Amino acid sequence: MVISARDCKRAALNIQCFLTPSGEIRIIEINPRFGGGYPLAHRAGAHMTTWLLQEAIGLKPYGPFDQWQDKLLMLRYDQATISSKTTVMSTLCVAFDLDDTLYLERDYIRSGFGVVGQWAIAELGVKHFAERAWALFEQGRRGTIFNEVLQTLGRFPEPALISKMVDIYRSHEPHISLLPDAAECLRSLQGRAVIGVVTDGPVVSQRAKFRTLRLTEYCSLAVFTDQWGKEFYKPRLRGSNCCKSERGAAIWLLLTSAIIP
Repeated sequence: MVISARDCKRAALNIQCFLTPSGEIRIIEINPRFGGGYPLAHRAGAHMTTWLLQEAIGLKPYGPFDQWQDKLLMLRYDQATISSKTTVMSTLCVAFDLDDTLYLERDYIRSGFGVVGQWAIAELGVKHFAERAWALFEQGRRGTIFNEVLQTLGRFPEPALISKMVDIYRSHEPHISLLPDAAECLRSLQGRAVIGVVTDGPVVSQRAKFRTLRLTEYCSLAVFTDQWGKEFYKPRLRGSNCCKSERGAAIWLLLTSAIIP
């Protein structure tokens, strides 16, 4: 995407992307908003909200600025804590979400389609299930992919058949891997914090992901919220609080790609 200088306005712009294991950059958000890390920039001296308001009412914004406060640390969870200290308490607990935080969920989906496709060939004599399911996913279809693919392949999507395929999908051992930056972050936290995972979704699926990603090498805690029911999925905090109380953490962080109001 190219924006010419004449079309560019002074405003906040938030861009988020993933670097995949193959080196491909996948952009997941481009929005005219302040990012979640803005409070740290503001505390350091970049009072951009004030400058934007001054400009909006016709005042001349503050000129060139170079009076920064350095060596600040911001711990961001459901509120922001900013400190000039360079060390973090040993009672810090960092809990990670799993899907689209430690790995790309689309890789799990493609892996699941592949396993279901192999089963469809062996048990139903139906070919190309995985390829067609992935094509529909790429088109934005959600929730009815199995039904639609079976119909295009001349098979009636009987409820019992769909249920069987969903079970195979959810219980398969996935072909997924940690995102490079996630692996680096986990390694950097070892010995410095209690590391945990708090994840929503069917327990059998989430446990399989946890095993495949070999998260026991990093995490001493794993909370699968589905064991309590969907009503305890994010933004409910029971999973995060479980991590916090398990180790008596004075400071805890939940790192997630989900939108939590």
